[in-house]
Amino acid sequence: MIRISLIRHAEPYFEDEDEKAIFLGARTDYPVGPEGTIQADELYHHFISDPFGMVWHSGLLRTRSTSQIVSDFPFTAIQVEPRIREIDMGLWDGLSKAEVMELYPQEYKEREAIRESPAFFELPFPEGESFLDLQKRAVEGLLNIVQIAQEGGVDHILVVGHKSVNRVILCHFLGFDLRQMFTFKQDYCAINVLQAGISDDGTTSITVEKTAE
Repeated sequence: MIRISLIRHAEPYFEDEDEKAIFLGARTDYPVGPEGTIQADELYHHFISDPFGMVWHSGLLRTRSTSQIVSDFPFTAIQVEPRIREIDMGLWDGLSKAEVMELYPQEYKEREAIRESPAFFELPFPEGESFLDLQKRAVEGLLNIVQIAQEGGVDHILVVGHKSVNRVILCHFLGFDLRQMFTFKQDYCAINVLQAGISDDGTTSITVEKTAE
């Protein structure tokens, strides 16, 4: 069995409070800020007696910085799995809600009108991707990570992902509808625990042991 510590990255660097409310997706790349460094350091001490055999992040600065602090880089090998990058919010990426409503009023209105329906999760952001697209690639990415970990014979891995990424992964392995993804609390440096193993038919089986509180 392989234990997967699936965490969200630490808080990025924001210049002001307004910037914290932007649509922060795959195209907007901020490093971890001062508060985030403290959060990640606390996680380092949380895991200090429970080391990782492998560490993975999405390739974005906020996950890379978090993984380096939590795993005490450079003593642990850190690898990139781009399929666990945050959702691509397309033309909205990096904009505030007010800016989106001003620049793309019709598109915003159309998304909000179907927010409670399955169609919401199938609708891509303008020139971006949908939550269903995200789930497909994120699950593929995690399965690839687990396969490499199995081949390497490690029993504990750290995967540093993003809020939406972690939520769609949890939905998939819990068998939940994507409409339930927003019920998962994923604060900065939130910890989710999953277990991976080989089923009787030789396929990889992943179960969710604990979600962030």
